[in-house]
Amino acid sequence: MNKDKASTNDELRSELEAGLLKLDLSDFANIGEDVLELSLDVLLEDDILKDAPLVGVAAKLYSAGSKIHMYHVQKNILHFFQEYSHGAINQSKREEFLARFQDDQKYRRDVLDIILISLTKYHDAIQARVLANLIVAHLNGLMDFQQLRACEFALNMLNPLAYQYLDVLAKSETPFVTNRPDRNQEALLFSAGIASRDGFQLRVSSIGQDLFVQGIKPLAS
Repeated sequence: MNKDKASTNDELRSELEAGLLKLDLSDFANIGEDVLELSLDVLLEDDILKDAPLVGVAAKLYSAGSKIHMYHVQKNILHFFQEYSHGAINQSKREEFLARFQDDQKYRRDVLDIILISLTKYHDAIQARVLANLIVAHLNGLMDFQQLRACEFALNMLNPLAYQYLDVLAKSETPFVTNRPDRNQEALLFSAGIASRDGFQLRVSSIGQDLFVQGIKPLAS
């Protein structure tokens, strides 16, 4: 990795850290969905919106990552922080996370890299929102770091069209297990590696269940 690229990545991590840990997230929790569809250039030209913390963080990330000037990346950044701001983070768990985050350099870089790399590769902004909920779940101690990584990998592979099918499976009499075949929907789960079939029985893996419960399901709230 050349020095310029390393410097850019370090700056991006720094801005992500600020957005995750230092901002008063309540300041931008209610930014509307219509605003999130605007380009960052338009947001920065608005006299009111340009001062919103959410826009500020996105602008710094966008500026630091000048080599990834892509509209969908802008949207992913904005949607990620809006969804993250809605997450209910337990204060004691937050303090535990902060202590580890500050003391363990490798862990800090790993967490920031998951977010940074993911936000540059997602093709649908809803994936960025799901990732934000997974990060909140990790902060709250609901999944360890390895499970977070596994869920993020599955999230990247999972077609968002499968979210509704996972919701149906979660609400069934035998949650995440079914004997009623739906080949088209099942194919979406298989491609992400979060389901298996034994005879007529389809079963969603623990990773798939965590992805839905901690990441996808909170989108409705």
